[in-house]
Amino acid sequence: MPDIIKEAEYIRNMVSNGMYDISTHATQRMNERNMFFDEMEDIILNHKFKLAKDDGNNERYEFYTNTKDKIIVALGSGMMIPVIVTVIKGGSKNE
Repeated sequence: MPDIIKEAEYIRNMVSNGMYDISTHATQRMNERNMFFDEMEDIILNHKFKLAKDDGNNERYEFYTNTKDKIIVALGSGMMIPVIVTVIKGGSKNE
């Protein structure tokens, strides 16, 4: 099991230095939901997080706000740069 706090801080450090990738899917969702990069980065840097699993049982980090905005980040074993997988705004159902 990963050290959740250590990995989340690693993701935050990488994001604060602009060292992350963003999937095409996440970019599309950001456009659909009118979310800007600074808002996405703020959620990662300044809000709560938890370790979760996707439908394929892959671990991912979810950074989220009280208003149900959520950024899902993959940091698989051996990955140097975190990947923003998708964004959810206000609890929207479609990832």
